[in-house]
Amino acid sequence: MTAADIITAILQREGAAYTDLGADKGGPTRYGITLASLQAYRQRPVTADDVRLLTEAEARACYADRYIRRPHFDGIADGDLQAEVVDAGVQHGQPTAAMMLQRAAHVADDGTIGPATLAAVNASSPKRLRLLVLGQRFRLEGHLITRDHAQACFAEGWANRLVDLLDDVAADL
Repeated sequence: MTAADIITAILQREGAAYTDLGADKGGPTRYGITLASLQAYRQRPVTADDVRLLTEAEARACYADRYIRRPHFDGIADGDLQAEVVDAGVQHGQPTAAMMLQRAAHVADDGTIGPATLAAVNASSPKRLRLLVLGQRFRLEGHLITRDHAQACFAEGWANRLVDLLDDVAADL
């Protein structure tokens, strides 16, 4: 799976609609890109209108830069594992996704992907790591809902997303 394939799958999951839901801690969002993510990508302040007017091309560039290259997820050799970790980064933030991967690979979970993490990850079973990361995502989402009941409105979508990823792993067995 290439970076372009990973981004296409994320765009399909996230959709193109502009949203600004009160319960969504990301605030204004389009293509899954939040105001904060767009601001970090552009490296300058942005407004809700900037998010509303975001093009798919810029969303793709933002994903490639902020969710694949910068966190060094492009160093994950297995494309399916890389796709899952990138998706976790989109949903929960890149440092959290990195820590999930590090815990699965039994290395120090500092949230920064470096040579030691990549060596351990790339020497491990990608399917095993995918399952372990998925398990951590399920737990985290349960915790988020328990801590803030307003997040329960997202539970079905979150669960469907993770089950689709779980189905992908099962199809490879």
